[in-house]
Amino acid sequence: MSFLPAYRRVDPARTYYAFHGVWAYLSALTFTLNLVYQIKEVGLSPLQLVLVGTTMEIACFLFEIPTGIVADLCSRRLSVLIGFALIGVSFLLQGFVPAFFAILAAQVIWGLGYTFTSGADQAWITDELGEDNVGPIFVRSQQISLGAQIAGIVSAGAIGLVSLSLPMKVAGTGMILLALLLFVFMREQNFHPTPAAERDTFQQMADTFKHGLAVACDCGRIRATSYRPQKR
Repeated sequence: MSFLPAYRRVDPARTYYAFHGVWAYLSALTFTLNLVYQIKEVGLSPLQLVLVGTTMEIACFLFEIPTGIVADLCSRRLSVLIGFALIGVSFLLQGFVPAFFAILAAQVIWGLGYTFTSGADQAWITDELGEDNVGPIFVRSQQISLGAQIAGIVSAGAIGLVSLSLPMKVAGTGMILLALLLFVFMREQNFHPTPAAERDTFQQMADTFKHGLAVACDCGRIRATSYRPQKR
């Protein structure tokens, strides 16, 4: 650790607690009044609200494997930094541009950013501290996140009295600042690229789908051949 700059010798567990707490707080700050903002300020119809939610889910599904490759091959830390920065951009876009297509674009950016962080943060802390030491850290971080979420909900209610878009603007700015701080203080010493056989890829997903489809077809044929209509 001696070759690291002094500012990057922060205990990884404390770093993990800090960014999980901040992430939970800022997420609650944004999503508590998100639907209210989209209905009252942006004027989205029920159909448009459904399209917004569907766009987010599709984005998360499509980007999960490509973004996971970054964490597996390049760096867990880099994946987390990119993810938090993109999430911040999505929050700011929603807050500053109250229009349907801007909201849709924000969902795509949010889905992309979320998939960069999904699993990468747990993999990072596991790499840094070892599998035998992370159990209590996961429990403690969950406790911190729950407390931060409550604080975020209360803050959203208070800030929303000023403007419904203000919580998203504050959260977006906070997420980008969080990414910048992690760029400075977050260390990564024990990363090793994931072997090819253990990576999640589209080919593996396709193989899994084909295997499941084959099993389903086999079960269908067994049921069809075993079923005999009773004679009356």
